[in-house]
Amino acid sequence: MLKDSIAIIKRHLTAYLVTFSVFFGLEFIYSKLGATVPGGWIGQFCFAYLLGKAMSSVIFPNNTSPRGIDSREKKHFQWLYPSYFLKYFLLMTLAKVTAAGFTYSLGYRDPDSTRFLMASFIFSTLFVSLALGLAGTWLPAGIGLADNSFLKTIRRAKMTFPGVFFRVLLSLVFVNVLIEGVSWGISLAAKDVADAPVLGKAFSVQHIAEVITFFWLNALFVTYIAVVIARAYLRAEQSLSPTRHASASPMDGADGIA
Repeated sequence: MLKDSIAIIKRHLTAYLVTFSVFFGLEFIYSKLGATVPGGWIGQFCFAYLLGKAMSSVIFPNNTSPRGIDSREKKHFQWLYPSYFLKYFLLMTLAKVTAAGFTYSLGYRDPDSTRFLMASFIFSTLFVSLALGLAGTWLPAGIGLADNSFLKTIRRAKMTFPGVFFRVLLSLVFVNVLIEGVSWGISLAAKDVADAPVLGKAFSVQHIAEVITFFWLNALFVTYIAVVIARAYLRAEQSLSPTRHASASPMDGADGIA
């Protein structure tokens, strides 16, 4: 799956570069205003875009609907429908709000404390993984496909939950640890020029390196998750309707990470 993720990024490199340019530009603007974008909703929208783009690439590998999968239309950008983004932000909001509730209920209320940050990370990672494990296939179901009901999503989750949940959970932990490790390495490597202003007074060398690292590692992560969820969706659809969906998608292969 990791190889397929990299292949998708290469295939749609222009879209990824444009998204990075938007992300970088917004970070530059917000830095001048004293705010941050990567952890905010604008950054989330950029990664939601890439998640949908990658899902579309799995479901429509040749810009057409794979045999056996119903589709109202065969448009490559069908996933741009507002329902996809509404469902994505609904799932993420529910996961984040639930995580915040658990964090505060345990008495961790100082946002600057290490315990608060650790609890927030643990609960956020857990509930995002649960949300995508239980309802992740709801997202590709909205990419122009026939059955978009939440009830059908729960039926698919009975077959796909373990694989999706554990892959998302492990990937979230891995990518966050990796980002922290690379950021720490950047801060050490660039300690002599880390605070040197670049692009006016908004960005430093270290800041630029961290933004680049943050974006591309997360881009690889969301692409990998898109492949996991889209493949799980296709397998579940074929299992639920074996006669109707007799053949698999061209990208519906093994579940290995490589």
